[in-house]
Amino acid sequence: VAHRHQGQAQPPFPPMPLGPGHQASNYLLATGPVPMPTATPSPGDREEAIREACKAHDIGKAALIISKLPDDEGLQILPNVLEELCQGLVDVAEADGEEGRLRNVNAENLAELAHQMGRIPVPAGQQIFVSKIMQIVADKAKYRTEEMQPRYLARMVWGYAGAGSRNDSLMSVVAAAVVNKSRGFSHEELANTAWAFAKCGLWNAQLAQCLQRECMEKIDTFSTQSLASISWAMAQWGTREEPLLRAIAQALHRQKAHFEPAQMSMVSWAFSTLSFKYDPLMNAIMYESIEQISQFSNSELAHLAWAFANLRVQDRGLHLAISQQVQRNSASMEPPEIANIAWAFAKNQMGSDSVMRIIAEQAEPQIGSFKAAEITMLTWAFAVSGQQHVGLMSEIGSKVAKRAEKFSPAQLAHVTWAFGALAMRQQDLCERVAMCFEHNKDSFTAQGLVQIVWGFAMVQYRDKAFMDLAAPYIIRGIHDLKPLALWRCAWAYNTLLVSHAELRKAVLAAAARRVNEFSLKGLARLVESYMIGHRTPNQEGLELHLKERLSMAVQGFNRLFPDFASLSEINDEALPPLQHVGMADLRVFATKSILEELGFSSPNWGFVSRCLKEVHRRRLTDCVAFEVKVDSALQQAELNEFHVRAFGEGMVDDDVLEATSTFVADVFGSTPASEAVLHALAEVCASIYRTLLVHHQSEADCQAVRGNLRMFLSQVPSFSSIALLVQLRTRFPNVKIEFVEMQMTPPKSALKCVGMESQ
Repeated sequence: VAHRHQGQAQPPFPPMPLGPGHQASNYLLATGPVPMPTATPSPGDREEAIREACKAHDIGKAALIISKLPDDEGLQILPNVLEELCQGLVDVAEADGEEGRLRNVNAENLAELAHQMGRIPVPAGQQIFVSKIMQIVADKAKYRTEEMQPRYLARMVWGYAGAGSRNDSLMSVVAAAVVNKSRGFSHEELANTAWAFAKCGLWNAQLAQCLQRECMEKIDTFSTQSLASISWAMAQWGTREEPLLRAIAQALHRQKAHFEPAQMSMVSWAFSTLSFKYDPLMNAIMYESIEQISQFSNSELAHLAWAFANLRVQDRGLHLAISQQVQRNSASMEPPEIANIAWAFAKNQMGSDSVMRIIAEQAEPQIGSFKAAEITMLTWAFAVSGQQHVGLMSEIGSKVAKRAEKFSPAQLAHVTWAFGALAMRQQDLCERVAMCFEHNKDSFTAQGLVQIVWGFAMVQYRDKAFMDLAAPYIIRGIHDLKPLALWRCAWAYNTLLVSHAELRKAVLAAAARRVNEFSLKGLARLVESYMIGHRTPNQEGLELHLKERLSMAVQGFNRLFPDFASLSEINDEALPPLQHVGMADLRVFATKSILEELGFSSPNWGFVSRCLKEVHRRRLTDCVAFEVKVDSALQQAELNEFHVRAFGEGMVDDDVLEATSTFVADVFGSTPASEAVLHALAEVCASIYRTLLVHHQSEADCQAVRGNLRMFLSQVPSFSSIALLVQLRTRFPNVKIEFVEMQMTPPKSALKCVGMESQ
């Protein structure tokens, strides 16, 4: 038997508490016919009989009595006689000698003794007695496995797993015995044996193959619990045998009427750990879980939520049921459960304000009890959900700063990233992370360092010494960085005004090699970060590639509303390619390139200056301004207007509302800026229709309008805003549109909160 590393099968939280340990009636094998109660002595008499047998060194008798104890009496009696049993067994073993095999004790009673040790609750002070008993039993039983029937082999190894007493030499002998006697194993015995070896972290290829073969042949005899136990063992071993997994899934699906919470959470966790999904079974588990959600323990709830999130199965009904149960059980939730439920909701993008608030309220007072991995998961969950719970994050930041040496470099990187994503700055955390790197540089990966520098940049924490020190280590692992990490690295150094020529060169070279893997947003961010400074061939190549991809976006925009007749309805065929490009927040360089190629040039400084004066006079932050100077070839009239509108402000009348309805709004989603642009353009159109006597449905009237429209926006325009400009260009082809963005609000600053440093 070899020890198999648990990492590949473990979830990011403690293993499933599967096993007969705390619910013996659900897991243990039948013990045969129950004797008539009239012939049984009282529990007190049995306890005394065990004591007397131990004192007389009659371990055979003591083991026989113990083997016949009903489950409830065993739990009551055995903790009281552990010391006497241990001493008696030690005395007999010493007298028996090293080669002795306790022949006066029936081998199956010896196995039963180990089984009972695995199921009783043991106070900390008595654990030493259990360990000694298990060691002596192992030393003797390993020579006598040929005397044991399958039932007792299974119960014995289960006992060692239940007691947390791993004995490699015994388990190795048992593995061989199981292989030889496997044909005689029932489904419970197969399941308990697999569970025990997996629980002990032991792997034996021959045993695993044997168990898989027997399970396949006997799959129709398996109970729901046995199927769940086998699934759990396979996940612990990291054994992804698809034929067996499919057979288990199909058998479980046939038994869905018998599902219980423990089994559903166990199976879900096992299949998720092995990345195996059988849709009919998962759908059945979802349905039954919703029906039985009030019966789930917190641990079962956490494993169920984790499993479905890890498999990327999104079901609002299930998540609603889980969130409601979390609210009911929140007061009794412990750190592993809190962390995993938070992670699951964030992973499936269902971290609503209400459920994350409840999680934060329960996590904050317990944060001192969270392990490093649990804190990392919890912090990640709140960052991904965009939930700034100041009290909780302040507690997390303080704990990580004080106990940073307990966190791995990867965990420190994840926590720093999360604080950056939430724009929450905590000075002592940043300083401690930088110090940990300085003392242990070789343990940090390039990916982790990029997460850290990006997190620092997001909260505007500038530590030039750290940035300079980190650069060579990022360069060393530059080939491992994906496009997202490359552009974030460039952006972070640029944002914090830290120049490093070698890092710049390495990032550009790595980006050039992987240019086709970049999203349009990522490539735009990278190019913009390096706009200032010495230009290199790699940089020029990236800019050229960016412009080529931007040209594709321009072509898509031109196809959206190609002519006047198309203004009432969007060209659906042109939309998907644009959505596939990846448009979110392309920044100034890329957006300017798109606008220019679409024919929207920048207005003169006179217009911009006029806008800025009005903005400063009114102390506006986000706003849109427009100046329209047009006339009509068909009418003796002209229009000359200038307005500055704060977001949400503007003229609202029937004409404006009617003009608004002529636009296809929110083509790529709505933002406050795109709403402001829509309202401004509707005002422009309403004034044109009213002043120049233009009918909006007359192409001739609209083509007769000529002149200029200048626009100023305090944010980088979204693609929905650009789509609105394209519609206006199509409606009034002889009106020259000029557009400029000038960000008026500073970048999102780090949150000022109790325990955290302000900017």
